Amino acid sequence: MNSSLGSIYQPSEYRIDDSFAYLIRRILVLTRTTLDARLRQAGGPTGTQWRLLHYLFLRGPLQVAELARLCETDPAGMTRMLDRLVRQGLCQRLRAPADRRVVNVMLTERGRESAKRLAPELQQIQAELLRGFDDSEVGELRGFLERILDNGQTLGGDPG
Repeated sequence: MNSSLGSIYQPSEYRIDDSFAYLIRRILVLTRTTLDARLRQAGGPTGTQWRLLHYLFLRGPLQVAELARLCETDPAGMTRMLDRLVRQGLCQRLRAPADRRVVNVMLTERGRESAKRLAPELQQIQAELLRGFDDSEVGELRGFLERILDNGQTLGGDPG
């Protein structure tokens, strides 16, 4: 243990409220629930569904397994989510011509329009969360978070 980190990192002094990971998790949950509420109000997909649409918008057609990894869900959960999005006309499944066992997912035109429309909503939520921070502070915060992520990836917990 690095003793220069202070007493809050000592097991005998640990309090969950002092944990940076706990704070990050709370921010993530707050962001997702706020996004879900706003999207629901607008009659759009959930935040998790939006993330899937966003990845397809940015990267083009992807295999189901890759989408599950990116969206941090299991293949069965991804199948259920895709079933809903296909029924809504936002994406479609296509068998890969070279290997019919492989299923790719791509956005429909309606899905592309939905993904484009929803990105500003997430940007607005982020702007509201960062209210009172100047550009320098936001850059510093991002740098700190990226360093924590890099450190975490060396522990074997690569989130994707």
